[in-house]
Amino acid sequence: MQTRFHARLDDLLAELSRREPSYFARFGVSMPDIERAVAGTSDIPLFESVSKAEITAALHAGTDHLRQRGVAITSGEDDPLGVVLAAGILDSYAAEQGLLALSLPGCPARALAQTLRSDYEEKQADGIRYFVRRREGPPLVLVNACGIPHEVWSRFLADRDHDFRILIVERRGQDLLDGGIRQPCNLKSDAADILAALEHEGAGPADLLAWCDGGKLAIEVIRSSPGRFRKLILVSASLRGGRAQEEPRTAYESNFQKVIATLAQRPSLAPMFAKMLGEQLVSTDWDGLAEDAGARAAALLRLPAREHGGAVRVPMSRELFLLNHAKRIESDAAYPIDEGIAALDLPFLLVTGDYDHIANNTIACAALAQAPQRGTHAQISGAGHYCFDLQYPYFKLLARAFLIDGSRPPPTARLSVEEL
Repeated sequence: MQTRFHARLDDLLAELSRREPSYFARFGVSMPDIERAVAGTSDIPLFESVSKAEITAALHAGTDHLRQRGVAITSGEDDPLGVVLAAGILDSYAAEQGLLALSLPGCPARALAQTLRSDYEEKQADGIRYFVRRREGPPLVLVNACGIPHEVWSRFLADRDHDFRILIVERRGQDLLDGGIRQPCNLKSDAADILAALEHEGAGPADLLAWCDGGKLAIEVIRSSPGRFRKLILVSASLRGGRAQEEPRTAYESNFQKVIATLAQRPSLAPMFAKMLGEQLVSTDWDGLAEDAGARAAALLRLPAREHGGAVRVPMSRELFLLNHAKRIESDAAYPIDEGIAALDLPFLLVTGDYDHIANNTIACAALAQAPQRGTHAQISGAGHYCFDLQYPYFKLLARAFLIDGSRPPPTARLSVEEL
């Protein structure tokens, strides 16, 4: 019989199959030793009231379910993917016992255009289009990554099992459905548009939720209008600059910096780069990784959901988009991030994934540690840059705990929590 425990395990598998549907058929997974996994729960308060025998039984039951779903499972190999699955089984069991508010996966996300028509009101402020979810309460302003279609947020935007009054502002020269940057833009103009929408809405204190390079924009919005905002959630925030500038670049940052430098010298190459980056001609060499479980897991856990692969490449998919995207990255790099963070005199939460290869988590933590208030850092194991989508139940748990309950999120088998 399918239980909520099994439904959560199916969502755990979906995290992986949505990235690469053929992965388990190709490789299977090696699970960690049961005794070692059980011993690892001794330092997690969540499992203090659960006996070792119960934890052992849960791991066996979860492993059996994965096998029934067609996953070939072995033991003995050092496979990071197996560690993630074992931790997911433990958290699913804790949720089943009422120890953890980890939501069920829910219905598949609807098309974003349909969600906006049915659940949101479309409005205008100074020529800027924005959408507000039909709910009561303080607005939660969603600040997406620049130029990426909002469809990557479909699970959160379409979920009717939460009461966040989400507000989305469509920035000048961009389309929140199609994405892309059609004209040069900067943090100050984008911040002004967000504040204009809030002013038009007549909203009281609002919360901010920002992803990727939207982190700097959210910080600039707060700096521009101190006292207007209650709380801030930063997800996989790109905060390079200031005192943390000397940290090594991520692979993504390093590669794209080379593209920017090349385009500055030879803009005529933009169509070629747009074709290459927009279509992502280089795919993962899974066969070449067959004998290296660690590298194979890292390659998988960094990926977005396959259905969003095109969306995350939109800012680089056309010559105009790519050139404006490059200009925006250069403009953002000059932002005085230390001054912005000095204005963050409000509670904030940083959410990261331990396999993020796009944003530098070390830089984000170091930068935010300079804020006037101490913030909280929550990291999800087995997550990359897209934890608000692929690890949605954890993202939702964190958002509810921080914004609604006003509590510090609990550490779990997959979730580490620390004060910055």
